[in-house]
Amino acid sequence: MTRTTWVAAAALILVIAAAAAIIINLQGQITDTTRARDQLQTELTAEQGTTAALRTDLTAEQGARANVEDELADTQADLTAEQGARANVEDELADTQADLTAEQEARANVEDELADTQADLTAEQEVRADVEDELADTQADLTAEQEVRADVEDELADTQADLTAEQRKATAAESRAATAAAELRTFQQTVGSLESIQAEIRRLEEERRPLIPDKYTYSPVCTGSMEPVITCLDNVTLLNNINLDDVVIGAVVSVTLADGGGALHRIIDMRNGMVLPKGDNNHNDDGWVPLSNVGQYLVGLEKNVDLGDAWLRQRHNSAYAEYKRLATRYCGGLDHVDSCDTSQSNFRKLYAAWCRDSYMYYQTLPGQRWNPRTQKCADHYESAANSNNIHYGPVSDHLSHDDDGTTEVHYADLTLTDFEAVAILMNPYPETAGLWDYGFIFRQAERNTFHAVVITSDGNWVHQLRTNTGSSSTKASGHVRGWNWDNEEYFFKQLRLVVKGDTGWFYVNGYPHATLDLSTGPASGDVGVVSGFFSGNEIKGQQTPFNEFVIYDISSPAEIPATP
Repeated sequence: MTRTTWVAAAALILVIAAAAAIIINLQGQITDTTRARDQLQTELTAEQGTTAALRTDLTAEQGARANVEDELADTQADLTAEQGARANVEDELADTQADLTAEQEARANVEDELADTQADLTAEQEVRADVEDELADTQADLTAEQEVRADVEDELADTQADLTAEQRKATAAESRAATAAAELRTFQQTVGSLESIQAEIRRLEEERRPLIPDKYTYSPVCTGSMEPVITCLDNVTLLNNINLDDVVIGAVVSVTLADGGGALHRIIDMRNGMVLPKGDNNHNDDGWVPLSNVGQYLVGLEKNVDLGDAWLRQRHNSAYAEYKRLATRYCGGLDHVDSCDTSQSNFRKLYAAWCRDSYMYYQTLPGQRWNPRTQKCADHYESAANSNNIHYGPVSDHLSHDDDGTTEVHYADLTLTDFEAVAILMNPYPETAGLWDYGFIFRQAERNTFHAVVITSDGNWVHQLRTNTGSSSTKASGHVRGWNWDNEEYFFKQLRLVVKGDTGWFYVNGYPHATLDLSTGPASGDVGVVSGFFSGNEIKGQQTPFNEFVIYDISSPAEIPATP
């Protein structure tokens, strides 16, 4: 049913309702008119005299009644027409309802067809999925078959290669056999007898014997002559049964020197059946010796496998470095020591350094190499503390770590203004185990008033001034030269501090690192070796060893070092 049909039906119902109301109203009016007529009839009977007037009124009333009846007829006609229209609307409504029912049935049929189509599509998709699965299985089978085929082809190729190689070996073997047979026939023809064959066999065995390696391994002594290539921390492997024709310039060999001693040195020259050996770290060569003095040939080297001699090695290297430094400072180099023109005080220091180097050198060798000259230097070195040139030392000891938050110091118990302090300090433990530091405290006038120069485990150095007010100021700092390549657990640092007036000079392993400004702070005081200078830079139970702590007098102006 459409919207227009419903509107028409509603309008028809309203018209019918209005007509019904009019009819009811008219019926009421007719009833009232009838009553009035009866009243008039009664009045007419009662009042014959007013009959004419009443008749007139009655006529008017009858005319009105006629009009009313006409209107009622018209209303009845309209009602009949409206009822016809309503019947038409109801017929249209019935037709619309029938159309709607038909449309719903058609829609139901379409939905059924759609459901059937969906079911067919689902079935088709399932069939397609089954086909795709079968296709995937087929593809996998094909891939596996191809892999198997490839493996078979590889095996076939390997087999073919092996077969080819075997064929080549067989051919070569046949060729060698033929050659050997020919050589055997020739050899038999040449030798001609069993005795000759045995003699030839002995000769061949004698030629073959040097090809069998006869080696032995040991750790060299700590002379430092082949540093840094070979140290006493290394293991060297020597070949005993060498062929002297194999000795060449640059080879490291064990050789007997002209004085009867032995050395593991490098051949730097060869001529006329003679060789010239020299230690890589030595200033002079060893002198010419016959080639036949070469006994073994270096064929193997293992670095840093025997750390037991690390302390002895450092003592000797430090002594040699100090002797070389003083020879360069006072004489212009080791070549000029014999003709050196310097002050008596400087010469005494140089001689003491030479004796210390000799003393340390012969400490590294077997006892049979000891001689009176070495003993004389040893006596001189051991009595060095009595020299007028030394304020304190040499002293070797250690600084024990604790966790009381205080700095560990070994004091000289002196009051000095100008001096030179030297000490060798050992890293207490690897940097990976914890932080550490060590260095010098100097010009300590009171408990908390002093200068300090310290190196730390991260490879830096720092110069600090502390005062009795509790203040601390960093005067200078920097990075220790060569720290990244030589910082290992058993490595030692030689620290040297020279103080003169308002200026100081700081050295590490012979390298100048800083010129220190000492114009502020105490002018004199005690000197000491320090560890754990910064809070947290020590581990309880550990130690910082120090060796050869010496304080020299530098009252002579000639002994003041050049500015680093």
